[in-house]
Amino acid sequence: MNYMSEEKMKIVDLQVIPFRVRRNTYHNGQIGPEVEVVQTLTKIITDEGAEGYYLGGRGHGDQDGLLADQRNALRGHLRSMLIGQDPFDREKFWHWFWVSTWMKT
Repeated sequence: MNYMSEEKMKIVDLQVIPFRVRRNTYHNGQIGPEVEVVQTLTKIITDEGAEGYYLGGRGHGDQDGLLADQRNALRGHLRSMLIGQDPFDREKFWHWFWVSTWMKT
């Protein structure tokens, strides 16, 4: 058998972009007052130009952005772990992040 080496797409950058947005709060099915929250967009960039995006990050997913310490962790140590990885290894990344979160609690 002759296996050809295939170059896989690699992650070359990760960016976390915070922005402010106004939204209504909800509690027990009731609409509450409007508040300003920090939302986040996480962007993964590959060496082939493909990009992936994730809006939100905690609590109710897309309703709540990442906290400042979570943004810093993504921009620092976790970013360095992702650079050079295959962007399709999502399960591996989930485990890395889960262990990272679990170790802090």
